[in-house]
Amino acid sequence: MKRGIYNWLGLGLVVCLELLAACLPSTTATFRPAVPANFIPSSALRISRLWLREDVGKSYRTTAVSLGTAIGPDLVLTHNHFHMPAGHLQSEATVFVNGAGQAVSTSDADLNTLIVYGDLTVFRTPRQLQSSTAPVASRGVIDSLLVDDWLAVNYLDDASDRILSKEFQIIRVQAGLVTLADPETIINQGDSGGGAFLHGELVGCTQSINVDEDGQPTGRFNVGLLPVALTFFAR
Repeated sequence: MKRGIYNWLGLGLVVCLELLAACLPSTTATFRPAVPANFIPSSALRISRLWLREDVGKSYRTTAVSLGTAIGPDLVLTHNHFHMPAGHLQSEATVFVNGAGQAVSTSDADLNTLIVYGDLTVFRTPRQLQSSTAPVASRGVIDSLLVDDWLAVNYLDDASDRILSKEFQIIRVQAGLVTLADPETIINQGDSGGGAFLHGELVGCTQSINVDEDGQPTGRFNVGLLPVALTFFAR
């Protein structure tokens, strides 16, 4: 009788241990940011560059839209592949709009370019942005990024015309650059400069998307990581 009781106790212990193991996180699992659906990042900025384009004697108002992140009261991190370099277009202006719709407009003469590193740029605006400031990750955090890590990346949602955030998984790590999987092809060319975050800290911004020979997205995009100079500058 005792042997039967011990057998049942042993079986119960095994079942309990198996259930406990199923509830515990795997030691090899990577952290995935808990980004709620339709989450609007408070430090995200929409950047519009406005200029007059001359064509056959006529002037056309032209706008190019991309994204940026407030890293200080008057500091913006974004990309560095605008249609034309600042100061090369007629009647050029840049407008920074936060999530609440508050705008700061400036001419190129008043927009101060502080840092240019590869495909990353930091602008100083003449007036404060009225936006939350994103915390910048430490050098150690940025250098520790690995394949299979998840980053929360800001993008412009075409349907709602709002800046949202979604998590994407790293599939390649290079010097100063990580490639992320985007099987739904959410990220497009208008999302350049969108901030990329690990544990809520800014590690870089969207630099480019990968396309095939026909110019169609392949479901991958690249994030330029913050350089050493910028991580120290922003702290």
